This record gives sequence, C-alpha cells and structure tokens, in this order.
Amino acid sequence: MIAAPYRFAIVGIGGFASTYLNQMTRLAGDGYGSHVANVAIPRDHELHPEVIADLREQGVALFPSLDKMLAAMRGAIDVVAIPTGIHLHQTMAVVAMEAGCHVIVEKPAAGSVQDVDEMRAASMRTGRLCAVGFQHLYQPEFARLKEWICEGRFGELHSIRCFGTWPRQPSYYARNKWAGMLAVDDTWVLDSPHNNALSHALNCMLFLASKEPKT
Repeated sequence: MIAAPYRFAIVGIGGFASTYLNQMTRLAGDGYGSHVANVAIPRDHELHPEVIADLREQGVALFPSLDKMLAAMRGAIDVVAIPTGIHLHQTMAVVAMEAGCHVIVEKPAAGSVQDVDEMRAASMRTGRLCAVGFQHLYQPEFARLKEWICEGRFGELHSIRCFGTWPRQPSYYARNKWAGMLAVDDTWVLDSPHNNALSHALNCMLFLASKEPKT
C-alpha cells in the first residue's frame, strides 16, 4: 500500500458523489491527499455549473469519462472513488484497478455475486485494493461497542438482532434510472431498501459478531 498523501479522483458530481467532493476538503486539510481529477459528464456541467467552476479553480482535471481520465492520468492517481449506480460498479472498479488505482465503491458492491467475484479477482490480479463504503461502520459508537464486546463487558455473545424500519418514498425511486430496479439492460442491480440502505445493518452485525478487534 502506498503512503499518504494520496492522489484522489472521483467519478461523478451529483448524487452521493457530492459527499465525496465535500469530504475531499477535510482529507486535504488533514494531510491525507489531494483531489487531482474528476469525471464530469456533460449533464454534470449543465446541472452543477458552480461545482464545475470551483473544481477548475482548484486545479482539478475534469474528464467526460472514466476511460479518458485513466488514460490521461495514468500513474498520477492513487485512489478512484466510484459513487455511481450499482450497475456500473463492477466495470468501473475493474478498469480502475487494471489502470493501477486503488478503488472505493459504495455499497452494495455490485448487483450480483458474479460481479463481486470479478471485482475480487481483479483486486488479487492487480494487487490493488477494492473497498466498499459502509460509512455507518466507522461511527465512533460502533468502534466503542466493538471494543466492549471484544473485552467481554457484556459476557459471551450468542446472537445479534436488528429491527429495521427504513421506508422509502416515491422520490427515492424517482431520483435516478436504477433505483428500485432489478436490472439495467443486461446488468443486475437488485436495488431495494434491504439490499441497499439496510445492508448497513447487516454489515454492522457481522462486524460486531466477530471476536477480532478489527474485522
């Protein structure tokens, strides 16, 4: 693994990509790295002109596609963040890893086990990391609870249960073309509150159930 500071690139401007854009300021301020490149399709330029102007002022290189960014910036990007639609994760992650970049995608990793297997194979083949963003896992309260469980403060752990109530309004499914879809063209999406939002709960339960402090 390379050492900080890292050179970051982000795919996208709107949606959850805006969270990554906002966090880049904090990462740069803490000395973890710099935002060197960003994919911004023509629609991004229409919908987010202020963001585009700000990125240009910062000296961030803008590209209309991931392929063009990776070709132009080969060797100049360490980490590519891919907060895109589920159906794009596998293809984009594999391409980025094969270009020598570490990758972070948002949960769920992909829409099918087969796509996840291909991402894992690419990681093993290239030696690049492919992380999946489960931000709930990194909240201080989960770290503290994990520490207490490993210390045995609650006694022996026999089971963990989760009660989920996370309703989705029609606007949730109207926000893009893949939300709530089984597939986009020939690529599985399998999006639903259980497979997407509530996967945080499953991930956290698995983390807390392990006796290893970091896994």
